[in-house]
This record gives sequence, C-alpha cells and structure tokens, in this order.
Amino acid sequence: MLDETVVDTGVPLDEDIGEVVPQVEPEASEDDFVAVDETAAPESGEQFAQRIRQRAEQKSESGHRLVRYVGYCYFKTEVNEWYDYKEDKLFLLRDAKEAFDKVLAAKGVKSWKKASIKDRRGIVQMLVRNGIEEKAPGLLCVKYIAEGCSGEVTTVDDHMRCIKENCRFLYQEGVLPIVYDEMRKLIDISCPANPTATIDPNVGVAQVEINLTFYMTIMYLMIESLGHESQFAADLDALNPSILSYLVEMAGRLRWSYYGTLPIKKVLLLTWKCILTLFGGSEMISKVKTYRRRQYDLPEVADDENCITSSPLDYHAFREDIMSRYPSYIPPPSQLPKSYENSQSISHYIEVPRPAHTQQSNSSLPPPAVHIATPAPSPPSSPAIAAGQKVKKSVFMTNQSFPFIYPTEGSVPESIVEAGELFSSRVRTTPAMVQLWDERDKFMRYERGWLSLDSNDQQNEEDESTPCPEKVVLDRVERFYAKSHTQLFSFINVALKVMLKCTSFVHGSVEDEEADAIRTKETNLKAISAIFSMLLRWFKASHILKFEYFSTLLFDARYYLLVYKFLYSHNVLERSLFTPEQPYLSFFALSKELAENPSENYGSVCVDKDTMSPTQARFAEKIEKCSSRYLFTMINLLRVLRKIIKKKTQRIIIVAELPSETLRKALSIYQKDIWQIVLDIFKEQVPYNGRKWKYNNMDLVSAIYLHCKAKLRDDWLAGIDVSAEVDEAYAQEAATRALTAFYNNHNYSPNDFKNPNTMDDSPSTDPNADFFVQELSAVSLGSRMSN
Repeated sequence: MLDETVVDTGVPLDEDIGEVVPQVEPEASEDDFVAVDETAAPESGEQFAQRIRQRAEQKSESGHRLVRYVGYCYFKTEVNEWYDYKEDKLFLLRDAKEAFDKVLAAKGVKSWKKASIKDRRGIVQMLVRNGIEEKAPGLLCVKYIAEGCSGEVTTVDDHMRCIKENCRFLYQEGVLPIVYDEMRKLIDISCPANPTATIDPNVGVAQVEINLTFYMTIMYLMIESLGHESQFAADLDALNPSILSYLVEMAGRLRWSYYGTLPIKKVLLLTWKCILTLFGGSEMISKVKTYRRRQYDLPEVADDENCITSSPLDYHAFREDIMSRYPSYIPPPSQLPKSYENSQSISHYIEVPRPAHTQQSNSSLPPPAVHIATPAPSPPSSPAIAAGQKVKKSVFMTNQSFPFIYPTEGSVPESIVEAGELFSSRVRTTPAMVQLWDERDKFMRYERGWLSLDSNDQQNEEDESTPCPEKVVLDRVERFYAKSHTQLFSFINVALKVMLKCTSFVHGSVEDEEADAIRTKETNLKAISAIFSMLLRWFKASHILKFEYFSTLLFDARYYLLVYKFLYSHNVLERSLFTPEQPYLSFFALSKELAENPSENYGSVCVDKDTMSPTQARFAEKIEKCSSRYLFTMINLLRVLRKIIKKKTQRIIIVAELPSETLRKALSIYQKDIWQIVLDIFKEQVPYNGRKWKYNNMDLVSAIYLHCKAKLRDDWLAGIDVSAEVDEAYAQEAATRALTAFYNNHNYSPNDFKNPNTMDDSPSTDPNADFFVQELSAVSLGSRMSN
C-alpha cells in the first residue's frame, strides 16, 4: 500500500523535460497572511475573484508541475522502441554490414555516404532487380540502408539524419510498394486467412519470420521518417490493398487462427504509425473539426476554457422549467429539431431532456396552497403532526410544476429574462449533434415504412475542384471504416488479449532479460492505447455513429475491466518512476559498436540508475527521470474509458459498481490530463452512488468542484432524477445500438437497403412493414406504457 503522505502530496513532474522533481515547501509570502486594512477602499466582487484566482494559479503551479501530453515521441525514442533487447541483434547488424560492404566492393564504391546519387541508385536498383525477396543478403542490405548504414556514422544525431535520408532515397526509388507486397506474402504464409489452414512443412518457418521482421522494419523506418509528408501519406494510402485495413484484418486473424504467428508488437506499432501518417494527429483533428463546423453552417467557436457553455438539450430543459414557473415569459426558442420529442420512436431515448417539473420526485408533491388574501407569498402552513410522528421531507417541498402567483404584475422579473438570454447565448451545437439528429430522422422514416421522404441522404459536401487536406483525410477515414468496420471487433479482441498479458509488471531492480520483457509489455500497451484513442477521435470527427459503434465494441469486449486490472496490478506512483530501459542494449548503442570512426561524444550509453521507491523519491534531492511511456499509456487508457462511458447511463452504472479505490490510484500522480479524466469519470458516477459513498469520498467531490469544468446546467451532485435515469438506461443503450446498426446497414450494406437516390417517397412494399400496422402498434404500445 502506498504511503499516505506520498499519495496526498504526490510527485510533481517537470513540464519541459519530463523529469520528476521533488516538491519543495514554498516559503511563506505576504499572500499567505490575510490582514484587513480598514482604511483601504473595498474591493469589487470582480477584483476580489481575480485576486483569488491568481493566488490559486500561483499555488497550483508551484505545487504541481505537469508533463505535457503529446501524441508522439522523439524520433530516437520511437526507433529504439521498435527493437528488442536481444544479444543476436548485434550479430545481425554485423552480418548486414559485411553483406553491404561486399555489394559496395562489387560496385567499386568505398562508402555509401561518399557515393554519388548515380552510384546509390545503381546499388538500390541492383538489389531490387535481383529480387530482395529471394536472397536474404539482398534483403539484409536494403534493411541496412534503411537503418542508416551504422558503420559510417559518427554520432547519434548523424545516425538519425542518415536514417531519414536513406529512407527518403529508398522511397524515391520505388521500394515502398515492393516491400509492402513481399511483406503481405510472408504474412499470408505465417498467418493464413483461413483459420484452419496449416503451415507448409517445407517452408522454413524461422527464415520466414526473420524476413518478415526485416520487411516490417524497413516499412516502419520509412513511415517514421517520412510520415509527416503529404505526398508520402498519399502514396502510402494508394497501396493496394489499403495498408491500414490490411493490418487490422491481419491482426484479427489471430483471433481464429490456431497455427498463425505474427510479431504482434511490430504489428501494433506499425498500425499506430499508419494511423498517424494517413489521418494525422491532434493538430489535424482540430482542423477537421473546424472544417466540419463550416460544412454544417455552424458558427466558429473560440477556444476559451473559461467560457461556461451548455448543450441544446440542457437549454431545452431549462426553457421548459422557466416557462412552467413564468407562463407569460417566452424565452428564446429551443435549438432542438421539431421531431425531437417524438416519443413513439425508440431513438427518442438516446437523449431525453429532463426538466425539473417533470421529475418523479416533483410530480408526487401536492399542489401548493395559494393564499389570495395575502399581499406576499406565504410559506406553507406547518402540518398537523401527532406526537412521535416522523414528518416526511416532501411536506416542506414546493411543487415546481405550478407557476408563481406573485408578483401580480404582468412583467417578468428582469433576472429571469437575463437568465434566459444568457443561457441561450451559451448554447453550443456541435457537428456530432447535427449528424445524430439527421440519422435519427432517417431512422424514424425507416421505422414507419418510409425509406426516404425528401432529400438526399448524403452529407452536405462542399463542391471543391481541389479537395482541401481536411476533406482528403475524412475520405481516408471513410474508406477505412467502410472496408474494416466488420473486422474491428476481431482486432479489438486480439488487442485486449495482448493487453491482458501485459498488465503485470516486475518491481525493483531487474535483469536484462526481465527489462526486455517489461519494456515489450509497456510498448504493447502504449501502441494499443494509442490506437484505440486515435481511432475513437477520428471516428468522432468523421461521424458520431462511427464513434458510437467503435465505443460499443470496446465496451462489449470488457475494456473497462482491463483498465481496472491494469491499475490494480501495480503501484501507480512507483511505476511512474520506474524505467526498464537499458541504454547500452539500445539500437543506437549497438550501432556504435559497428561505427568505424565514432566521435568521442557519440551519445550517452551509460546504464540507468536503479529505480527508487516512492518514499525515497520524496526525500531525494533530485529524481533522475520518470517513465514517459507509462504516463502516455495511462493517459490514453483512461481517456478511452472516459469516452466509451460518457453520457451512457447503463455503462456508467456498470463501471460504478467496480471498486472506486482502484481508479483513485491514478490520482496519486499530479498530472493535469490524468486528474481531469479520472475526476470526470467520478463526476458521472456520483449521482448513482449512495450517501455513504459520498460521505466517505468528500475529498473526491471537492476535487471535482476544483478541477472539472462546470456547465450552466450542472446538477451532478443534487437535482438529477436518478430513478428516471436508471429506468431508461437500458432503453438508451438499446436506442443507441439500434441507430448505430441502422447507420451501418444503411450506408455500408447496400443489399439491405435501396439506393435513396433512386426511390420515391412511397411506403415500403414489404407486407411485414405496413405503415398503418406499425403506427397502430406504436399507439398501442404508447398507451400501455402510459397506463
């Protein structure tokens, strides 16, 4: 168990270099002692709030330094993580150097770096012409070129520069499609598409696995070196079949194959890098979101974290409450579509507005007693209570369904008008809401037997002679989803099995073999979490129902259980300080052994110091470093968990039944993203936990108030109609799944639906889908539910 003082204090993490530094108790300043100066002019409310906010920010920055989260790492780190710590790696590098030296001698070239472009092109063309798939030495030479020609470099920086230059040269010489085709051939041998197929005994399995690793290494280094270039991304996307769809399908084969084997770590890393290259990272996602807002004619929203906003659903509920209390007041109109309140459709339960006057606790209250003779509202009279009788709390509560009687003037109080205008001005409509409303309208037409009522079902696309980069990326996401959405569950199944095997770690000092195993586990978790996070973000940027489909698959695969197992299996704070790296076994350190003229400052290959316990870390003068890979994985795992349960009552209730102490372990690290995600998860769980849980976790409730962004209608702690939410949780889940299934079948299964461009506005000819029969059934069902 963690030391309580360590958990409460935490270990701050340096924002600039990712190092862990000890927390120093700040010296007392003038702001720590508040004295009242009676002669000074009183502060206004705004000045006082600003001064308190500045003091809080200063104390927060001095107490908690953050590690900045980015979706990628340094080139050196990414290259090192591709290679395992194995003794035979040095021998492979030496074999590759010897084979390549023979090729250079045959061409009369002394070194690759000093060779002319013509000589380099001749060497590459000779290797490709002779067939790199047939001769291992030829493949080894191409791999040696892609790895930067280790024997000719002088420093680590020079080595990284040579890797990028050589990969660019190989790409320009057309090596990319050749490597991809040969890699697919070996994959089909190692893991056939037929799950019952066996591997041919005449095939050298060991040599096939070695050659497959070589091809994947060349592909990975080219993607890592050139992934930021748009032309390379276009050529990578032009590979046939699509490389990302093929990698997902290939990994999914392991779910059913009894004999297939693949280097799963390299498959996962390659899949992650393909997503970043073809789709892009966080910066491109922001651009796509802006593009989507223009596409749906939505106003641009300024990135102001201090601006408290609200959704159209929350404003609709607020508007209903105000109108029930002040019938003469007509607030600004609701932004929900007119068909939103159609309760006869199952899709109605996806998002249900819940005004306060319609809640079950309010409808059970008696009408208020009206005293006409009194000039002011009178409090309810005290009920007649017998001796020893327990009075219900509802006796003293007011029914919110009835309007206010006073004041008797015709005008509405100015504060109510101001509240309505303020709430209306802060409503934000997102492209996801528009997409959901459009698909819901189509779904309701289909429920009633009308396959199409008016218009074109396609999205509003802008006519562009030259597609913008955002449109190109969205088209890639669409093609990937259309081809791979049926393979996603198998891919998730395989990835979660790998994740399950990687959730246990070894603590303390470890040997080289154990360090390699721990490092491999961490790298697998890093790749899996990044793939899930990026796919969720890109699916949501493309279409909300793509996101809902993928999040449903993750939840059905019990992803949340693996996250809790991951947190439960180790000491979170200790793992954040533990780095299983062995620099003298890294790729660049072993490459130094082959360098003919290494510089004295080639690069640091010293051995890391032993890890320290959290107690030692607290009293150490300086902590060397933290595990950036572990923090990256932790943030991604928690972020995916947050996304798949957000605003889904059924899922929130299921996750809330798991031990909250396990999730609280993540809060032992003071990191902004981790705290924000974990507290957001707890914020949605609080209404469904009992009073005892809230009493025992008041520190969590306080942390939610301090760190989570508030909304205009934020009744998470009190005021929510829990009984109605729980009763309709299953209906909400069923409605979401039904709409998602309709979206997939309607858009990606043309055999089940007619083309909307070729059908008229007429009922379906299917006798089992008669319009009037369906309407009568809906009316009958509605009457039974109301009774």
